[in-house]
Amino acid sequence: MLRERIYLMLSKINYYRSIKRINAYLFLVLINRPDEEQNETTLERIQREFEPAITNGLLRIRIVEITEEETNKILNNPNM
Repeated sequence: MLRERIYLMLSKINYYRSIKRINAYLFLVLINRPDEEQNETTLERIQREFEPAITNGLLRIRIVEITEEETNKILNNPNM
């Protein structure tokens, strides 16, 4: 599901970029939680599958590391 959404967003951005002749890109932010080990493989898979988009400057990826305390605050906050 994530792969298809990223692909669709990249397709739209690439079309917009070529029509308007501007430097547009998708800035993908991935959150790495301490209790999830799958994020590393997810990142590697995304980097492998979308390597042409990364090379062409269409996709930029940033990893945000959060602590277990921050995770608990986010999950237990009733305002979110």
